[in-house]
Amino acid sequence: MESPDEAPYFCMADTRCRLCQFELEEGDLVIAHIGGQRFSMEFNLRMADTIHDSYEWINLHTCASPRCMAEGRRIPFFHNDCFCFRLYDISDALVAAGDYAFDPPAYERNRRSHRIKRLLAPKLRDELQIRLPAETLMAIAGLLVRECAVITAEEQSLGVNVFDVTVDLTQDVYISYTTVDGVRYVKSIGNTLSKFCNEDHPGLLRKPGEPVGKIWIAEDYRGIRSVKFCPADASLAGPTPIVKSWWRHISTPCDVKNITIKSDGLKLRDILICNETIPDDTSNYVGWANPEHPNDVIDITTFDRVNSFPERLWMTFFDCNANGITGYTAVTGGSSVAMIHAHENDSTRFYTDMDAAYPRGFFIHMPLDDGEFVTEICRRYALAAGNRISACLVFITNKGRSTLFGTSGPPESCLVLDKILTPAPNGTQIWFNDSTSVHPKSLRYLAFDGLMPPVQRPFPPHLYQTLRTSGPRTPSHEIQHLIIDQSPEFC
Repeated sequence: MESPDEAPYFCMADTRCRLCQFELEEGDLVIAHIGGQRFSMEFNLRMADTIHDSYEWINLHTCASPRCMAEGRRIPFFHNDCFCFRLYDISDALVAAGDYAFDPPAYERNRRSHRIKRLLAPKLRDELQIRLPAETLMAIAGLLVRECAVITAEEQSLGVNVFDVTVDLTQDVYISYTTVDGVRYVKSIGNTLSKFCNEDHPGLLRKPGEPVGKIWIAEDYRGIRSVKFCPADASLAGPTPIVKSWWRHISTPCDVKNITIKSDGLKLRDILICNETIPDDTSNYVGWANPEHPNDVIDITTFDRVNSFPERLWMTFFDCNANGITGYTAVTGGSSVAMIHAHENDSTRFYTDMDAAYPRGFFIHMPLDDGEFVTEICRRYALAAGNRISACLVFITNKGRSTLFGTSGPPESCLVLDKILTPAPNGTQIWFNDSTSVHPKSLRYLAFDGLMPPVQRPFPPHLYQTLRTSGPRTPSHEIQHLIIDQSPEFC
């Protein structure tokens, strides 16, 4: 008899049910989609485990990692309840629609759940035909969120197919839109208006003869939300009210006449240049929180300017020294920074999102007094446990305040700092990578106007003295030595 180890391996694609598109959690009863109408047995999910299915003669590896060493074909999983509740066969379009380009923001699960409940409660009131308090209807709707999401996903995927299509840039180019979970996405782009006869308000995206040097794309984890054509030397014109999306642009040489549109059947997922002589430029896939951004990006672990970018790198920003800033908060895991936030108008909305995004992170806050602003942003470089690179940041203000965002490290690693930037007193926009878009997760890339070579400077004496008195660092209490804030008068 053959050993189970000889059965082919299939890897879990992600930790999301492709039917309801909510998270799969440890202990959930799940089922794997092997392909077509072929499915595994149901089993209780245990992450990073291997389950042998003797009936299908396969091994299922619940890694949910694109870098899995098992190298099995990545396949989607479903909640068993969602799978049993479905009304139709599983289609390629339904599976593709739930295949997110990257992980959604941590708060997205609650947003979707609340929206479904708000839409479902009035419908329940009409269907039940009895008077119930609003809070009772919302409670009932809360029990039906996943079932409602399954039905919606199935209905939207009926009669559609995953496809690629070529669009001729020398002709009229039309665009149409669709709505998914209350968010507008680009449904299709094509050359003939008749193709959109059954769709609401198709628009003319481009006329023949208009130069196309850049294609601007706004997208989120589900797909493309906006497309704009521009000349090569022109900035993106007009308003860009595409919130919670990432902007990137594709450079199109003048001899390019066609582009390829990739669709999951419901909405656009990507746009490709039809020219095999043009090398694939990784900068085409760098997403920015705003279409207006610096062009030079540096790696703070090496200070090299970045020419080859990680796949799907996302860059966001904070406003340093802007009017009304009351302080800064950084999230750290110890050896590196994960994100930086500038506080303004005492808003607390930031913490709701951050608690969900960084449940195991440590928050370090640096307050600012009246008239105080940041004069230097420096890098503290050291080797953490296991010879991991530790690249933390130090903010220094005009009033002598110094804050180390990260763990203190051994004193011998804190002899000098590398000054990266001198922010303008009237404000500097500083861009950094979304930590979830790099591996391992950390703040590694910075971008800002006026990029200059780093300059070494001494460690601030009062901050160095604090690090010396904190005692030797060991892995068991590394986080206990987080430096919250140090001003000369406190030392």
